[in-house]
Amino acid sequence: MNKLRCLFAAASLFLAALVIVLIVMEYKTQWRPYQEEYKLILQKTAATDIQKEAADSFSIGVRQDWLPDFNQADRCRSCHIGIDNPDAPVNQPLTSHPALGQHTFQKFGCTVCHAGEGYATRLPDAHDHLLPPRVIEASCGKCHDPNAIKDKAPTFVAGQKLADKYNCNACHQLAGKERRKYSGPAVNGLPTKVDAVWLAQWLKEPKKYLPHSRMGNFLLTDEEIQALTGYLVSNTWEDEEQFFIEDEADEQFLNELDDDAYDELIEQGKVQFGRLRCLTCHSLHGRGGSLGPELENIGKKTSGRWIAAWLSSPSQYDSRTIMPTFRLTRAERVGIAEYLRLESEYMDEDEAIEEESETEFTLQQREYGAKLFVIKGCFNCHPLDGVPDTGEFAPSLADLADKKAEKISFGSAHVPHTLPDYIAAKLQAPRIFGDNLKMPFFDLEPEEVGRLTTFALAQSSSIPPDYNQKTKPSDSGIGGEVGRLIDRYRCMSCHTIQGKGGTLAPDLSAEGSKVKRDWLIEYLQKPYAIKPTLVERMLRLNLDKQEATLLADYITLALRDRNIDDYPSPADSTDSGTGKTLYYEKYNCQNCHAIGTGGGYFGPALDLVGRRLQPNWMNARLENVHRYETNAREPVQAIPQNDRAALVSFLSSLRGGKK
Repeated sequence: MNKLRCLFAAASLFLAALVIVLIVMEYKTQWRPYQEEYKLILQKTAATDIQKEAADSFSIGVRQDWLPDFNQADRCRSCHIGIDNPDAPVNQPLTSHPALGQHTFQKFGCTVCHAGEGYATRLPDAHDHLLPPRVIEASCGKCHDPNAIKDKAPTFVAGQKLADKYNCNACHQLAGKERRKYSGPAVNGLPTKVDAVWLAQWLKEPKKYLPHSRMGNFLLTDEEIQALTGYLVSNTWEDEEQFFIEDEADEQFLNELDDDAYDELIEQGKVQFGRLRCLTCHSLHGRGGSLGPELENIGKKTSGRWIAAWLSSPSQYDSRTIMPTFRLTRAERVGIAEYLRLESEYMDEDEAIEEESETEFTLQQREYGAKLFVIKGCFNCHPLDGVPDTGEFAPSLADLADKKAEKISFGSAHVPHTLPDYIAAKLQAPRIFGDNLKMPFFDLEPEEVGRLTTFALAQSSSIPPDYNQKTKPSDSGIGGEVGRLIDRYRCMSCHTIQGKGGTLAPDLSAEGSKVKRDWLIEYLQKPYAIKPTLVERMLRLNLDKQEATLLADYITLALRDRNIDDYPSPADSTDSGTGKTLYYEKYNCQNCHAIGTGGGYFGPALDLVGRRLQPNWMNARLENVHRYETNAREPVQAIPQNDRAALVSFLSSLRGGKK
């Protein structure tokens, strides 16, 4: 009995001591002196009776924001007490937060954007897992569509572009996206395109051949390179005969040319290469776009025979290609192929595989190569008959931002144990956390690592559906003859239509409300540079009038925006001379736009703007240039209605010049 009394007394003393300790700790919490200082400042700066009353009634205690939509609570304002007061002192942590617009603390709290531990009231617990400022834009990307936050979150948007470029979604599941398989070229017909020497060098170091290659270096051993090469060059292709259907006729055509005729063919090939505006998508000698492969060294990679066959029907080799099928004569096709082949440097001796390298591959090597094609994840980017998609290849990143650093294995790597540092280290040295990992080495620049890290930290599955403002792709398709033409000419490789397609060229979803039908028919047949300074220009696809008319009818009838259609059309309401004076003298439009040989080149040339654009669209654009073109570079000038009417009248009169 005495023993029980002693135990009870000891327990009572322990509990009493614990209560005293907790009371002392609560009184000496880190947030209390901040709140006392804040109250004192309020009292000193109060200038009115209302302010004095508010300062005197300020209560000291834990501040908590309950966020039911996110099922969490934030106590951050216990220290950051002046965060929603624009007149708060400037010293941390009492200062106010920059303007937040609709992002109120009552609705979003702090941790939704800044992470950290919302329930904690002491440091360092409260700042555990806090997002560093360098990656804070990741929080914007959790909810918002990239197109809507280009100016506010440029690092995140740039990171998403890099993720698309390197096709991270082929191996990893990303938040709100389906896996994007097969971003690389098909390898079904690879033996007809490249030889074993080139392929082995490519597998060893892709960027040695193509410095801007999107393919990472898988750090393959010589044995693995030989096995994969043997497997890929030994695959038969059932469509080979159809792909090279014009080959004999092309070869005979070349053999019948004398030296002068052959030189003329090369010269015409160069002319056609420029006329088709191939540099819009491809680069050559340091100039051009990046949508398609670089052509600098194509002669090292493949033959003129293959290039000519490809130009005849790109989709025959790769049904997923974004390259359109051009209307080319035999002389034009072969001329371009020979021009590109001769423009390339041939394989140097020091680039070739050593003579003793194997050219014949054993059955064992080919079987090992087939296994490697799956093990290394090659099938995620390159389709090959007989190799099925085995499902998710690499860990899902859909909830990466929701993970805690303590749940991640850092192995023996000397890396700070935070999520941003883990991601950055993984991107810089993919095998740093384990030799058995499969991610290739991309040789990223430091700024690319930062952008991709920001993008990765936006991958969250904890955002409630009502807060997700990302644009959902449209399920609408385009059928019939119009759909066939759009597919043949790969229009949606560059253009977006109703939420689907590329972003290299303007969105066509409301193009019918913008341009005039007659102009569009002419333009589709013979496109010209509307913005002369841009490398990315409309390709010359050699459409006939019937095809151009069909596409123009579809665009002008189906792709419309009623908000633009219903906008007033003031073209005939005033004298165009008044508009001309406003154009040159009041608004100085000639600083950016050219008419004839005069004016600037920052914006589109306006020689044919009266034949090209609908008056009501011009009126809507002049009122607010960003209303229908959110990415427009033109500033909003708040032009009054009378001036807009005069300007539209003048612009509508510009119908001559270049056609």
